Formats: sequence, structure tokens, C-alpha cells
Amino acid sequence: ILAVIGKGKDEKLVAQLSKRMSHRGPDESDIHVTESGHILAHERLSIIDLHSGKQPIQGSGSAWMIHNGEIYNYQLLKQAYFAHDTFRTKSDSEIIVRLYEKFKYDFVDKLDGDFAFVVVDGDDFIAGRDPLGVKPLYYGVDERGRTYFASEMKAIADQCKTFSTFPPGHYYTPETGFVKYYRPKYEDLQSEAVAVDYTAIREGL
Repeated sequence: ILAVIGKGKDEKLVAQLSKRMSHRGPDESDIHVTESGHILAHERLSIIDLHSGKQPIQGSGSAWMIHNGEIYNYQLLKQAYFAHDTFRTKSDSEIIVRLYEKFKYDFVDKLDGDFAFVVVDGDDFIAGRDPLGVKPLYYGVDERGRTYFASEMKAIADQCKTFSTFPPGHYYTPETGFVKYYRPKYEDLQSEAVAVDYTAIREGL
């Protein structure tokens, strides 16, 4: 996947940047420029919904998304939140943009799978990565302040003045910055253990 958030980037250049990752998705390639001028590109390896799962995928409104990975519980999420709705595809990926439309940013912890995604809606967007970082994702910023997200660093490294690895278990929005959505119970236990250790130290002084 490749996303350029910000106006003025040449569509043909973005398509060429995306093609640097064509070995990741040799089955299909597509690109979409939103009404706000942001660009989403996708190199597809067809696994689920071979015929109608082409990306980028539009939600029920103005939001568009790209996704790398697999959402294991997409059928359960459909039944729980969209039992009477019609979907554009049979792809597991579409559930991401539909959850964004329903819950805005508060949905990433509902996903069970390995994933990296970007959803763009007007000038709003959210990018997220699975808890263990199974699927790669990198981000960067160019000299004009445009934000980039890509599955491989080589797609964006020569376009950005700064770039880095997107942290696993987080999502990013322009409103919130990075947010850690993945909070397993063992982290709470570790925090409690640390607190107990400090208490013991103080009592021993």
C-alpha cells in the first residue's frame, strides 16, 4: 500500500513509486485520487474476493481505504454492526472503512488480524498497524509537509525529508497523533509489579 496525504503530488509519479512494491502484489495495481487531492495506491495479491476486492475501496460515503493483510473476524464484525447493510465487495478489507464510518477512530482494537491500512475521508485520515507488526508500514513527511505511508521504505525514502517505522499496535490521525490502541492485560500486570517494587524500595529506606 502507498498513501500520499497532501495536495499537489503527481499521480503518475505516485504510480511509479507504488510499482517499486509490485512484487508484494503481482495480481493487480490501482490508484485513486480523492476529491481533496490525496492519493491512494495499491499493489494487490488476491486472497479473499478475487473478483470484486480491488483496492482502493470506497466505503458507503466519501471515505476510501487501502489495506495490506487479513482481517480474520470480518464476518463477525459484519454481523455485529452491519447485519442489514450492503457491502460493495466480499473482501475482508472493506470492513475497515465501514468501521471508520461508524466509529470514526475508535475501531482499530475491534480488528483481529494482521494488517496495515490507511483510510482517507476528505482531509481526515487514519493509518493503523496490527499489534505485533506482522504487516510492515512506514511513514514520512516531505519538504512540502505531505505525509506518506507505505509498505516498504524504498517507495518513499527518496520523497521524504524524514521517515521512520510505523509503531505496531498504534494508529495515527491528524487530530490525535499516534495512539496506542493495543493494551494487553500483561502490561497492566507489569505496571502493577513495578509499582509494588517501588513501594518495597521506599518501605526499605
